[in-house]
Amino acid sequence: EQIERLLDRGVRIYAPAAFASHADHMVVRAAALALRAEGFEVSLYADLPHATIRGWPAWVNGKNGPTSKDLASALWEHVLAPTGAAGPTVRHLDAAAHAEKLLAVGMYGTQLQALEDLVGRPLADPEVLGYEVIWPTAPPAHAVQHGGRRRSGLRSCDR
Repeated sequence: EQIERLLDRGVRIYAPAAFASHADHMVVRAAALALRAEGFEVSLYADLPHATIRGWPAWVNGKNGPTSKDLASALWEHVLAPTGAAGPTVRHLDAAAHAEKLLAVGMYGTQLQALEDLVGRPLADPEVLGYEVIWPTAPPAHAVQHGGRRRSGLRSCDR
């Protein structure tokens, strides 16, 4: 409710998909999905580098391998199943966009070593941060239109 009060109608919320069960990412995703129930548009993104601890799904990086061994795809499908995520958009970062992403990630100086330890590779490796993947989510079926915005049907005293 506190976040909802700060948002303008019609904004799209981007939240981490929380693939590695990172507690902070899970809380942010839960808050975003709760706001979706209140009528906000929500998209989830592959939270990097956490999403790549099992590598990239073959459908992201185009690397062929036995489908049964694509553990990343299986993990992503399992995590996304309860979220209402629709078909993803995949963006392969060119050298300039990758450099910008590394510059942004570099702002988390105290976290860099831990992130590299998590994925077992340098963050500068394009296989770690070389893609961005985003899923729009569908509004929940129980949301109803109310006052120009979808509402979950809860009375204010129920929240």
